[in-house]
Amino acid sequence: MSPLQEALEGFSSGRFQTQADVGRFLVPHGIFALDKNGAIHPQRVRNLLTNKIYAGYYSHKPWNVPLTRGKHEALISWDTFQRNQARLEDKPSAPQNKTSQEDFPLRGHIACASCGHPMTGYWAKGRNKRYAYYECFQKGCSERRKSIKRDEVDAAFERLLKSLVPPASLFPIAKAMIKDIWQSQVAQTEGRRKAQKATLKRVQASISKAADRLTETESAAAIRALEAKLEKLEAEQASITEHLARSKPKPRDFEATFRTALDFLANPWKYWDKGNQHDRQAVLKLVFAAPTPYTRNRGFRTAKTTLPFKALADLDGDVEQVAERQGFEPWDPQRGSTDFESAPFDHSGTSPHRSVVVPDNPTIPAAQAHS
Repeated sequence: MSPLQEALEGFSSGRFQTQADVGRFLVPHGIFALDKNGAIHPQRVRNLLTNKIYAGYYSHKPWNVPLTRGKHEALISWDTFQRNQARLEDKPSAPQNKTSQEDFPLRGHIACASCGHPMTGYWAKGRNKRYAYYECFQKGCSERRKSIKRDEVDAAFERLLKSLVPPASLFPIAKAMIKDIWQSQVAQTEGRRKAQKATLKRVQASISKAADRLTETESAAAIRALEAKLEKLEAEQASITEHLARSKPKPRDFEATFRTALDFLANPWKYWDKGNQHDRQAVLKLVFAAPTPYTRNRGFRTAKTTLPFKALADLDGDVEQVAERQGFEPWDPQRGSTDFESAPFDHSGTSPHRSVVVPDNPTIPAAQAHS
């Protein structure tokens, strides 16, 4: 991924919260000239984020050139470009604190168990060195200004994340479920493509009508309204065209497609432990659905996880309720008993560990079931 593409994608995903964050990211790459302060001028960053050429399109109103798909390779998708425009119109947020991200990766992802507000990470200056703490600053909270050592929080989080690793025995079931969903979605793709093609025809017809009306009208107000409508329709046409191109059926192998996802589900701790700052942020977003409450001197409370991990936990609970620790045993209706091949028998031929259910009879010892 090129630095420009990473900058554009990063602003769209929220990795870079502000245009200034995008500029700081691009400075070391030497793509744009720097001002006297060693920074990229804000207007250059805005021009980068608003330039359609990076999404594979161009237009020029003074020459009546409509939104047109170029022959060059796009750095980002049209949807990514549209998300960037929406973010530029939103209220600006505070620039990212690089030190907080690197030194306090859990900042914003742990909440005070007393009041529910996110905790803040900070450095405190001691006599000879600095010390890292997390703390709740919410007014009225009983835990306000009661600092917690960062190392304690990190150790507790390590235990929490490791506890979310599901049993290996669940993965054949989870894999089969994911494969069923994947096959169902593949089967539905063509239906969605047909609907999108029909919508595209309607949009193209509307563009043609609006263009005809634009050439016929002389009213300045009507011209402005038609131009705005054309711009909106052309953007919709570009989005649908891009979706159709991306959703074109391609032969894909299930194992290759979902290998990384299944590996992540099997052990998210591995990605946290070996990952960089951005990988760790991805782990937090993919595993936890909300900031996890932390109690001073007690640790993390029950975490609210995202759907995949919640589903695996629920599946684990269902399996524990249905099956005993000895495992599943096939029932033979002819004998009204189970397979005791792995069960320890004494010399009398009875098993002190198992009992089975025979139709229309209460639970009886295994030896009687054979008699």
